[in-house]
Amino acid sequence: MDASGTPAIGRPRFAFLAAAVTGVLMVLSFPAFDLDLLIWVTLVPLFAAARGAGGRRGFFLGYVAGLVLEAGGFYWICYAMIEFTELRGALIVVPVLLFLVWLAYSALIWGVLGWSLGRCRSPVAIHLVVLLFVAVEEWFPRIFPWQIGGAVHARDWLRQSADLLGAAGLTYLILLVNAAIYLTVEWRRGRAPFPRVTVAASATLLVSSIIYGAVREAAIEEALESVEPVRAVLLQPHIDPREKRDIELYFDHLAWAARESRSGDPDLVVLPEGMDPIAFYVDEDEPLREHVLRDGRSVFDLVESPFIIGGGGVTRERRVRNTAAFVLPREGTEGKPRVSFYSKNKLLLFGERVPFEEYLPDWFRKRVFVGTMDPGRECPVFELPTPAGTRRFRILICYEAVLPEFALEASRGVDFLVNITEDLWYGDTSHVGQHASVLSMRAVESRTPLVRCANGGPSGVVDATGSFSGRTRPFTRAMTRVEVRPRRFFSFYAVAGRWFPLAALATVVVIILVRRRARSG
Repeated sequence: MDASGTPAIGRPRFAFLAAAVTGVLMVLSFPAFDLDLLIWVTLVPLFAAARGAGGRRGFFLGYVAGLVLEAGGFYWICYAMIEFTELRGALIVVPVLLFLVWLAYSALIWGVLGWSLGRCRSPVAIHLVVLLFVAVEEWFPRIFPWQIGGAVHARDWLRQSADLLGAAGLTYLILLVNAAIYLTVEWRRGRAPFPRVTVAASATLLVSSIIYGAVREAAIEEALESVEPVRAVLLQPHIDPREKRDIELYFDHLAWAARESRSGDPDLVVLPEGMDPIAFYVDEDEPLREHVLRDGRSVFDLVESPFIIGGGGVTRERRVRNTAAFVLPREGTEGKPRVSFYSKNKLLLFGERVPFEEYLPDWFRKRVFVGTMDPGRECPVFELPTPAGTRRFRILICYEAVLPEFALEASRGVDFLVNITEDLWYGDTSHVGQHASVLSMRAVESRTPLVRCANGGPSGVVDATGSFSGRTRPFTRAMTRVEVRPRRFFSFYAVAGRWFPLAALATVVVIILVRRRARSG
């Protein structure tokens, strides 16, 4: 990718505007706007502005697009940092500065895209840029991982292709279509030959993905009709996270769960993350020793169905964990309820893991509601007894369910997944739709259904096709009765497709080396 050629948009101010337009269009393509048809032309302005402009200028233009995108799409990170703390008034400058630092970092990936565009010697070399970006997007370290391919999460047929190459495959398809449109514009302006190969390849892949998706979705839906469902009740309390330590409120929620467990005889009742204010002693002989009523029964005996509730786990070393308890009705020896735990493995940076916490000044630490927790080290399989037999599942807490590799590994050997989450820290922002939309991609990649119960919503079931059903309205106190079809289907992505970004990078390296050798020879 030698720097030569002339960018389609030569004037700096117009190029700057074109890069910013790409950022705006990208924001509009995702929740909360969901104007996802824009994604097919979103990158055309940046391609036109940066291609052939040179590495330095290309990086700057890509970085501008990234700043606009990341600021407009992830402003809720700043909101959450303010909510996690009492740094308001004059002290609000601290979370704002932290957000700006994060923004400067997160836009770097778009700078890489712009740099590679700027180094394109010819318009056709944009194919290498597309492959390179697929790899960079996959491995660029992010707090909240997301991919361009996720923009089509609501397109049922297109979404199904994620079980082949994951969301990265859809990113490639979207970038290839953008490249075909850009090269066609260049042809119309007399700056490049007609891109018949690019247009044919992008059209063929797009049509093939739609046909594959229609056939695959129909086959899975037909197979699911014969699967006996697990009937679940999802309770969405919608309470301020700071009020979760209120014991009376806690017993109100248990009473709510008890009423629903007696109504309709569900197989499973689920309450969201952090709802239990009483400690679970996760590695001791009596983990529920403080969950005892005056008559000697466990507080969990109030609920007559198997249920899941999130709370705080405490280790022997008195380290705190973000823990979920799976409780079966009273049975077994000594009349104790059977309870098993999962402690969150992947801790949220600045939410559950504060870097260099011990070095922070006291005035700052006293105003922060969170500290560094102890991570769990296992992801156990739980067994749920149902009239149709025992069903196996794993629990993922909060954003663990959006991590591609972790969610994929958790899906192995189980019939479904359960995701409990606390999302009210992020307020009524685009985070709500973004978080939920990513779950559709994870469900298709692993072809494993997922039950989601969120404090602020939406709660419901994402089935093996990525369809979100039984969905509650966000920011309301709600209850939904759902049926999850506990069956996992074959996914090529789970076997080999996740290596696609590596193959893309290897292709770029090989082509560049071959071209350099040819020139030097």
